[in-house]
Amino acid sequence: MIWRSLKLDSNLFVFQIFHWRDRERVLENEPWNFDNQVVILSEISWNEQPSDLSLDHAPMWVRVYDVPFNLKKPRFVELLGEKVGSFIELDKEGSLTQAKFI
Repeated sequence: MIWRSLKLDSNLFVFQIFHWRDRERVLENEPWNFDNQVVILSEISWNEQPSDLSLDHAPMWVRVYDVPFNLKKPRFVELLGEKVGSFIELDKEGSLTQAKFI
């Protein structure tokens, strides 16, 4: 991956990623962290100021244990996710069947 960075403020950086596939991979594999801190990413166009961006949320996986079997349904999981934040996606890899969590 070829990229460069520029520090704008104590907690604000601009990264330029030169290949579109690398950019997509970075954005699709959120959340990222560095030194135990969440890294919030946002695309920016050339006519925007980085300091004007609202960088106040990041996608996170939430794992809930001990959910009653009758509530292991996609709609319940979505409602539960909306209570935590904004529901994005359900990981359907076995989490609604035999797993101990959703």
